[in-house]
Amino acid sequence: MIMMDKWAYSSKLRERNPYSKLLFGVGNLLICVLCRSNVVSLCIFLIMLALVVLIGKMPFRAYLRLLCIPLIFLVISTITVIFEVGHVESAKILVSLAGGHIYMTKWSLTRGIQLFLSSFASVTCLYFLAVTTPVIDMIQVLRSLHLPKIVIELMYLIYRFIFLLLETGNAIVVAQDCRLGYKDRKTSVQSTSKMAAVLFVRAYQKADALFCSMESRGYDGDLCVLSTIERPRVPEVIVMLAITLLEGIVCYYFLGNMPAI
Repeated sequence: MIMMDKWAYSSKLRERNPYSKLLFGVGNLLICVLCRSNVVSLCIFLIMLALVVLIGKMPFRAYLRLLCIPLIFLVISTITVIFEVGHVESAKILVSLAGGHIYMTKWSLTRGIQLFLSSFASVTCLYFLAVTTPVIDMIQVLRSLHLPKIVIELMYLIYRFIFLLLETGNAIVVAQDCRLGYKDRKTSVQSTSKMAAVLFVRAYQKADALFCSMESRGYDGDLCVLSTIERPRVPEVIVMLAITLLEGIVCYYFLGNMPAI
């Protein structure tokens, strides 16, 4: 989480208007979900990769490490879609069970690959926003779009408390490491269990202290932050909208009609 925030602030696309980046990222996400094409998903993945790594100057290895996080969940979800359990005759049976078979059909394989590529490309669209636009800028954009105030406040507080939880956990780990709490496997397991037991208690105490300090400064449920984001110019919005619509038309009528990979 801290590294993702770091890359967002150091990205070469940091100074670009967040309205345009939001329009482009969400637009490509909708194209990827609606087209349901393997070729479209691969094209969107390559576009996002080029924007983040080549233009945004984010290290390629760091970007791959970020992609590995959702990749694990996507692989597990795809496996559950590809393989089915039951009685079947015209399918490739992998394992025979007492009550049936674990099998895979051509249709389930095609559906699983399509779901995997579409989900993976959608994740890269969200990562494009996450590693090029700081959360504070994105929240200010959503505020200007009249998102409900309660949602904005929750985003602010959750964003702050994530870092609070990480800082508290890191302090506990450093203290345990100084006392040789991770010298071997058995000690590491004991230290980890103790850290998990104490972490949420201390994080809750710090969160309560933070809330009390906010109330002492006049917090009434509305976090007022000075906005430094300029509204996008009309020509810029028109250009970004035209690019997204043109991309969607090309993907739907040309790439979407190509045979599935």
